[in-house]
Amino acid sequence: MKIVFVPDNKINYSSYKIIEEFYGIQGALLTNLSSLYDFEELLDEIPGHKRIYFTNVPKEERKLYKKRAGLSKPERLLVWYPPLSKKDEQELWEAYRRSIVKRLESFYGISFRNYPNDEFYVWQVARFIARKYKQLCR
Repeated sequence: MKIVFVPDNKINYSSYKIIEEFYGIQGALLTNLSSLYDFEELLDEIPGHKRIYFTNVPKEERKLYKKRAGLSKPERLLVWYPPLSKKDEQELWEAYRRSIVKRLESFYGISFRNYPNDEFYVWQVARFIARKYKQLCR
């Protein structure tokens, strides 16, 4: 199979290699917006909360989810109920990011302390790893 990259595509062979090596997935469809978060398992449980469809949230409480509800089809949108506080949500997100960073550092044997972006776009991670390996080989 031959992979052809369009000129404005930031995805390269290294991007596919990361997904294959780090997640054990072959043949993934990657775009410039593909993120490592797309390949991560979702959080299953939060004590005192459950995952439900937005349409199952009582109508009088749906305004608490208004920001998210516009991003997806409401009948397919899963939310935590009762909703998480902004503080709890931020703490969970930071812990989630730290867990990915820790696994990346362990797997690739390099530090991600100076990684410039929270998005973890696959192509950015691939370039970062390549740059770090190049620095180590000097």
